[in-house]
Amino acid sequence: MGNSKVKVLSLLDTFNIDGKWFLPGQDIDSDGIYGTVVYDLKSISLRMQGAFDESVTVGPDRKNNIITILGISNMGERFTLLGCSVDHMQYSYPGYPTSSFYVSKCYVGDYFIENENDIEDLEVELSYLNMDAWMQYPVINSSYSEDGKCTLEIDLLSPDSDRAKYIVHDSELSLSEEVKYKIANPKDYLQDEAIGVSINRFYRICPMDEQKISITKVFEFMQQYRRLLVMLIGVPVYFSYIDYSIPGEAYKNGTKETKTRKHVRFFFSQVGDPLKTKRINPSDPFSMLLRRSEIKADLGGIINKWVSNTEKYNNSCASYISDLYLPSYIETTFLNVAKGLEAFHRFFAEKEQDKKDQVLESERNRIIDFIKNNVSKDNLDYFISRVNYQDDITFGRRVKELIKQLPEELRNRLFGPLNSKERNKLVTQIVQTRNYWTHRDRVDEYPEAIISPMELMDTIHKLRVVLQYYILISLGIDDKLIERRLIEKCLR
Repeated sequence: MGNSKVKVLSLLDTFNIDGKWFLPGQDIDSDGIYGTVVYDLKSISLRMQGAFDESVTVGPDRKNNIITILGISNMGERFTLLGCSVDHMQYSYPGYPTSSFYVSKCYVGDYFIENENDIEDLEVELSYLNMDAWMQYPVINSSYSEDGKCTLEIDLLSPDSDRAKYIVHDSELSLSEEVKYKIANPKDYLQDEAIGVSINRFYRICPMDEQKISITKVFEFMQQYRRLLVMLIGVPVYFSYIDYSIPGEAYKNGTKETKTRKHVRFFFSQVGDPLKTKRINPSDPFSMLLRRSEIKADLGGIINKWVSNTEKYNNSCASYISDLYLPSYIETTFLNVAKGLEAFHRFFAEKEQDKKDQVLESERNRIIDFIKNNVSKDNLDYFISRVNYQDDITFGRRVKELIKQLPEELRNRLFGPLNSKERNKLVTQIVQTRNYWTHRDRVDEYPEAIISPMELMDTIHKLRVVLQYYILISLGIDDKLIERRLIEKCLR
């Protein structure tokens, strides 16, 4: 798209925009260079019919400098290109030089230099793909009369009572659910009386209590919430647009002072392929794992728990989430889900064991006191070390506990009815498969390892369900609801 306003486009669109480009501190009229910025979902680049001074773009060690480039398009929009590094520079004599840059991210609408400083009165409006299915407000309803006539009822006010605002304490932010609409009259109004209504469901993020906050911190929270939505919905989630609004310059009109605001739209390359992601059908009960309506009352607590334990959850499910966006080799996918189960058990399941350990601690101390008073000094260290010895929890033991503690119906649907011997064999298979694909030793050293691609994929699918179940119940979601939804959606 080359001759329309970029600021109305989304992160799922593409554009080629001609403009004039210059460096901060330069004059656009005397120093500006004509060129084209290209955004195609996978990358952002700038191709110029000229070149900046090489002392700016290339450092003394001949490595490319990371620079900021400003520009104004042929439609009058201001661009800020951040994280720019030289792709190529070519000088021709006679002729003129050409150059191109890799661009990390782009702001459209105004000049907007990122830094780590906190910003006052920052507001963010953003939306993710499939928000119509996730935030499913009853805006348009249909009814049929006895003679078969259909009536459509459009209620644009009722969603007000259904929207929620969440306070995220660790991030010092508020997250508000919003909906807005636009009514478009038909172009051919003399022949057609239809009216078009476009509805946009989105979030608004603001700092708590008018505090200052940095762009970096806000974007980190948006990514955290995106990963949470992946776990709740069960499919990759992509940003569709992100708009930042910050205070601009103030000017006086007579005695009245008017404050302006800068509004910019953020463009960057997202991991994966948004255009190939699964389109969620709002009316299909199996199109997503959990629905917002099912967990609405607890969603504020779920968000806060996810954010306050973000490091633990990242260690437990980051690799699993990554595989949903960029599928890897089958053996790597298995190792990633095994890694997630091990990390989850370490960070969350061991807490129950810690409680038992606290009960035993006083008894252990009594034994140590007895040893100190009754054992010779030569043997004192030996006996104390034996009392204090705690065996490391093995991967096999972790997997065994997680499988054993699954609800019976879910466990049976995944692995079939298991007696103790069969459960031990299953755990051995998982452990030996993990060890074989990690070390790539001789396969005859791991007789129970799963080598067949079809069997390995089946095991991956089952272990992913186990990881999903434990991640979601750890967030405080009703275990019966999760069990039912996993059985309905993942195992049907």
